[in-house]
Amino acid sequence: MIGRNPDFFIRRCLNEKMRIFIIRSTVIACYFGSKFQDMAYWVPWSLFWFWVGVVISYFFSITTLIFVLILLLKNRKLAKDESIINFLIMGFGSIAVIFSMCMTTFLIVAGLSGF
Repeated sequence: MIGRNPDFFIRRCLNEKMRIFIIRSTVIACYFGSKFQDMAYWVPWSLFWFWVGVVISYFFSITTLIFVLILLLKNRKLAKDESIINFLIMGFGSIAVIFSMCMTTFLIVAGLSGF
């Protein structure tokens, strides 16, 4: 099959690279989404590292959602096992990132309002 269609291998490699990127960016976004509060105490008189953690969390969250949308919008024929793997990775990544963004926003609002 690869001999007949040389683009098949290239598309499959790009698909795998996008999956790995989605997994990595999801992990980074969730990590900084849970650790940015601890970063506020690195320097007691400034919230600089707090906001760095927030920006990193939001950046990787939005990046994950963009790449999930790109992978969804690509109209190509996948084998059954590849479509199941894509669905699981995109579903888990989207849910985890949206939850992380909601918690980060909630903690920012709660922290700045004095709770």
